[in-house]
Amino acid sequence: MSEHPRKRQAINRMIAMAEHIRDCERCCRVYGVAFDSVSEAHGEAYANLYLTFPFAVLQHCFRELRECEDWPEEL
Repeated sequence: MSEHPRKRQAINRMIAMAEHIRDCERCCRVYGVAFDSVSEAHGEAYANLYLTFPFAVLQHCFRELRECEDWPEEL
């Protein structure tokens, strides 16, 4: 697999996003609420899907996450 610079940049951004959500109390709470909302709306079967693919929850809360004053600028 070739190491395209944009591929490496995309991976680094995903890591930065996940680390920020983990380390920021506000964003961790926002993500948790989005996870619960998605689980409630779609039932327990979907909760297992979102545990497997946690980035899928981001589409439900990304705009609010980006409002965090500590959100990494490059994201």
